[in-house]
Amino acid sequence: MADGSATGVADQVLARFGSGVDRAVRVAFAYSNEVWLTDDVVVRIGHFDREIALAPLIPPGVGYPALVDHGEVDGWSWMASERIPGENLGQEAWPQLSDDLSTRAVLDLWARVRVLHTTELAAARRAGCTTTPFYALDPADAARQLEEVAGVLGGRLTARLRSMLDDLFAAMAGQPLVLAHTDASVSNAVWTPDERAIPVDLEFACVAPEDLDLEHLFRTLDEVNAPTTSAALAEVTSDLLARPGAGTRLRGYAVLRDLWSLRAWVRSTDFRTEADAGFPLTQLRRHAAGTSWLEEVL
Repeated sequence: MADGSATGVADQVLARFGSGVDRAVRVAFAYSNEVWLTDDVVVRIGHFDREIALAPLIPPGVGYPALVDHGEVDGWSWMASERIPGENLGQEAWPQLSDDLSTRAVLDLWARVRVLHTTELAAARRAGCTTTPFYALDPADAARQLEEVAGVLGGRLTARLRSMLDDLFAAMAGQPLVLAHTDASVSNAVWTPDERAIPVDLEFACVAPEDLDLEHLFRTLDEVNAPTTSAALAEVTSDLLARPGAGTRLRGYAVLRDLWSLRAWVRSTDFRTEADAGFPLTQLRRHAAGTSWLEEVL
């Protein structure tokens, strides 16, 4: 979302903290919002009503940075949080970490996500944590999203995915609910000098089944080719993975995540000529065939 107007807003907001865009560092790899760093604060420009309301509810054991201030400038919302010493785990620290240290980092991240899961649910719902763009957790919404890309998927694949989603929602019935991050990954964590992996970027946190966060964390470990770390995570989460229907749920969550990606990709790509090369489409085919990265976990 980077553009001149957002940069202008950032300059105005940073001035509140004795800085400006010429004296702050813009995070180049930020995806869904503008992020600027000073020595003391992190300023984010985007849509944060949910995260602002949620911030005071997050248990201390998560390590989530304190909210310093928030507001709106020229129609843009912003929030400023205490800057945690360290660097982005996935984008900056990961290439330099040994297998042992990267595993310790991910296990610490998961432990903190589990603490996030203890957030009081009624308060989280009041904060707006009721939906997430990444996973259509309502059956009717999931069906609509599947139909939106049915022409790209083809009839046979659409039918198979529809069956997998039916199985997902049946397996979700009665599952314990928690406040899930819904975008937990090494790239949404800060790796500190004292070797803590602090989950950040909670603008999409949502009440969901407690095994939902495993899907994206395992997915991103596959993307960074970390089989040793993935195996260690599977061992410490064996209680969740061994529950009845866990495999069905994780496969269903993965389908929902890739449907979200495919819909975004279709809207921005000439899919009529490039559909076969589309990564989310390839992933959905693999989920349907039982040959995706998930099979290594399950």
